[in-house]
Amino acid sequence: MAAEDLPPRRRIGEIMLPRLHKLAEAYPVIGDVRGRGAMIAIELVAGDARAGRHHRGQVARACHAAGLSC
Repeated sequence: MAAEDLPPRRRIGEIMLPRLHKLAEAYPVIGDVRGRGAMIAIELVAGDARAGRHHRGQVARACHAAGLSC
C-alpha cells in the first residue's frame, strides 16, 4: 500500500462507506452497506433470483471494465 501511495485500510472505509451509503439511497437495489476499513460489502436485493443475478452481473462487468478483479 505504501509503495503505491494508497491510504491505510481504515481510511479507505472512511472514504468509501459514506459514498456507498449515498449510492444506497439513490439505488433501491442496494439493500445494505456494511463493513469496517477496507472490508466493505454491499448487499444487492431484487424481487427474484433472476433479477438478483442480473444486477450482480452488471456490477461485476462494470468492475471488470474499470480494471478491478475478483
